[in-house]
Amino acid sequence: MRRRGDRRAGGEPGAVRLRSAPRGGGAGPHPGPPRPDRRRPAAHPRGGAVRGGVQPGRPVHHALQPDRPGRRAVRRLRARPRPGLAHRVPRPPRRDRHRPGPGRRRAAPLRRRLHRRPAPALTPYPLPTPLPPEDTVRFGLSFLPDSTPATKAPTAYYDEVLELARYGDQAGFDYVKMTEHYLHPYGGYCPSPLTFLTAVAAQTRNIRLITGCVLPVFHHPVQLASLIAMVDAISNGRLEIGFARAYLPHEFVSFDVPMDGSRARFEATVAAVHRLLTEEKVSEETPFFTLRDATVLPRPTQQPRPPFWIAAVQTPASFRRIGELGYGLLITPTGRDFDTSMVELYRESFAAHHPGERARVMASMPLVVADTDQEARAIADPHLNRYLQVWGSALESWDETVSSDYAQYTGLAASIRTLTAKDLRANGSAIVGSPEHVVEQIGRFQERTHADGLLWQADFGDFGGAAAMRSTELFADKVRPHFPAVAQ
Repeated sequence: MRRRGDRRAGGEPGAVRLRSAPRGGGAGPHPGPPRPDRRRPAAHPRGGAVRGGVQPGRPVHHALQPDRPGRRAVRRLRARPRPGLAHRVPRPPRRDRHRPGPGRRRAAPLRRRLHRRPAPALTPYPLPTPLPPEDTVRFGLSFLPDSTPATKAPTAYYDEVLELARYGDQAGFDYVKMTEHYLHPYGGYCPSPLTFLTAVAAQTRNIRLITGCVLPVFHHPVQLASLIAMVDAISNGRLEIGFARAYLPHEFVSFDVPMDGSRARFEATVAAVHRLLTEEKVSEETPFFTLRDATVLPRPTQQPRPPFWIAAVQTPASFRRIGELGYGLLITPTGRDFDTSMVELYRESFAAHHPGERARVMASMPLVVADTDQEARAIADPHLNRYLQVWGSALESWDETVSSDYAQYTGLAASIRTLTAKDLRANGSAIVGSPEHVVEQIGRFQERTHADGLLWQADFGDFGGAAAMRSTELFADKVRPHFPAVAQ
């Protein structure tokens, strides 16, 4: 005698057969002859009749089941059925039902530990960024691409610089910086430094991110402030913003922005971004844009906002104005005689308008470190000459451009085109040599500028790949230990 719930041939696993009355009548759960099944077959949504049960692909509580020849009426168990039986779908065979071998048994505990290990916590940088002591200097990597598809594919370029950024984070570098330019090999591979720095943020943990620089005259302040706050959140408060006024005529023409009046547009946009990051419901009306109760989202992770920097090249009014505004100064030493008096002009203006605070200066320049001075020069000079050639080509539009806001730029193209790699090495605008010689060059540069940060251009003149990585590793291993480390 089978008990209630036993399986029988033709039945469904996990189902029970309805108990019928004993033949010939008599006592039982249903005395008398069995009652005929008066249920009418219902139409199945996919065609065919259905009977009581569970329809494949339907929840367990559904009461429809396609009619199959030879099947009898079944009812569901009161207990919850196993997943393989709930939808009448056989469970696929497990691959690990056999006894694992010794190698698999040894690896299983390690797999469990790896899967259970929590994700590493981000290490936020102190907010706001502390200034280093005056006898210390921060170091970082700076990128200003001058590649073309003919010299280096975009994918190859981004792979190289992202690998350098990852190494810089692991080696304890303080910054990674990217510029913004358009429509020319000079900077054209990076029209959006914030996009690039987002990729760096996703692959690093501690290195600070700085735009060098964003061009506010080509952006609306709401768009720019929102993107800044977004990347600040993604990086867990590691972002710093460098602004530049833009100085290439072909970019102004392409964006249909007049060069005359660009100084006023630049300052209005930077001021609006500052307000949007530190205030809510900002209202402002300028000749360039209008704000009405604007509150950008997300709000900045760093409070009250990420640190601001502004780049200047050679206009005294720009250096003086940056000091008045109280922002950090970004410089790129160039020319046969790099004039450090502009840096002092900035510091004097800063001290006059912000007593008790400290001015900040950060310089970017090419770096090549090799085992010997001769090897370093042989590596660096071809790339430095290409760097100057591409830069001079980008400045050619100045030969036919005159602007009252850029009075000092008229002869810039001619001066850059006459420079050579030897000139850059001679005046300290490029650091090239053996580790011992590089230490001496950095010391001389610091005596002149007292910069708070030195960012090494690692992609100048299509420099990159294994050579750039080797140079960066030599600097980290043999040069940086000669300078006091900045506490993170």
